[in-house]
Amino acid sequence: MSRRCYRLVEQHLEELHPHLHLLTSDGGFAADGTFVSLAQWDATLLMSLFRERILARLLDRHALSKELVQRLLAWRHPGFSVHVGEPIDPEDKQRLEDTAAYLVRNPLSLKKLIYLDGQQAVLYRSRMNPSLGRNFEALDPLEWLARMSDHIPDPGQHRTILYGQYANRVRGARQRSSPRSIRWIRSSAPAADRRCR
Repeated sequence: MSRRCYRLVEQHLEELHPHLHLLTSDGGFAADGTFVSLAQWDATLLMSLFRERILARLLDRHALSKELVQRLLAWRHPGFSVHVGEPIDPEDKQRLEDTAAYLVRNPLSLKKLIYLDGQQAVLYRSRMNPSLGRNFEALDPLEWLARMSDHIPDPGQHRTILYGQYANRVRGARQRSSPRSIRWIRSSAPAADRRCR
């Protein structure tokens, strides 16, 4: 890799902003199968729990030293944040679908991307960025490729992960316990839909 590419990657790592998007239920199931809803989500508590777990994992993998983890945990501003959005009513199917679509969307829109061949530049138009003071960003093609490479998952790596009641294993166990509903779903699905699956 050329010195210029290394410089671009280092510059990009300084601006790195890893984050997760989560769609969760407002509660969980008790041992007897009843759903128990939470009155509210505590964003500060979630952030603290997430920070401690991430740092513990990095420590286990020897990516950070114990001293550095202790210093990070002692920071007044933790460097992590959590945003808890407004609850979505289970009957509001359109809003649930819109939120789920947002979570799995592509990292960029091809409609906003322009390659200026004569100037060897990539333009990406977006909303007004206060730190840049404009609504576009002009990048060198190699810098653009370096930034985009962060969004390409490793082979076999999933970008969408389901946990708890939504996990494939749990859903499969539920379906095995009620075979009548499976037969109904399979027989009622149109042939084209079954073929697509």
